[in-house]
Amino acid sequence: MPHFLLRLPYCPATDAIESFSFDTVEEYCSVTTTTLASTAVIRVSRGAFDPARFEEVERMTRETGKYLIPAIRQLPGLIEYFAAASPTGSIVHISIWDTDEHAQQMSRLKEMIVNARNDAEAVGVTFVPIVNYPVNWAV
Repeated sequence: MPHFLLRLPYCPATDAIESFSFDTVEEYCSVTTTTLASTAVIRVSRGAFDPARFEEVERMTRETGKYLIPAIRQLPGLIEYFAAASPTGSIVHISIWDTDEHAQQMSRLKEMIVNARNDAEAVGVTFVPIVNYPVNWAV
C-alpha cells in the first residue's frame, strides 16, 4: 500500500517568490501531496556540536549545500532532502528515498562521506550512526 507525504511549505515574503519562479504566494504556499512507495525509507543523519560554534556550523551547512545539492540531485530514488542546524548544538540531514538501496547511495557519495564530513568535523561536529527507517505511515 502506498504512503502519502503531505508537504506544508514555508511561505516566504512575496519578494522572495520571484527567485523561486512562482507567480503568487498562493501558488508557492499550496499544500502538495506526494505518493510514497511502500518501500520508501527516511534516512536520518545526526550530529552534535558546541552551541557556541553555531554560526560556524550554520555557515558550513550552507557552504556544503553548494556542492552537495547538485551531487545529491543526480542520485536516483531521491524524494526529498532537508539539512538543518540548531543553535542548541544539533545538526541533522533527513532525506526520503523510494527504497533502502537508493538511500544507501549516500554512504558512497564522495561529496558527503569525504568533503562534507571533513568540513563538518573542521567546525566541531561529531556524528552518530546513520539510520534508515522504513516508512510506516505519513500524513
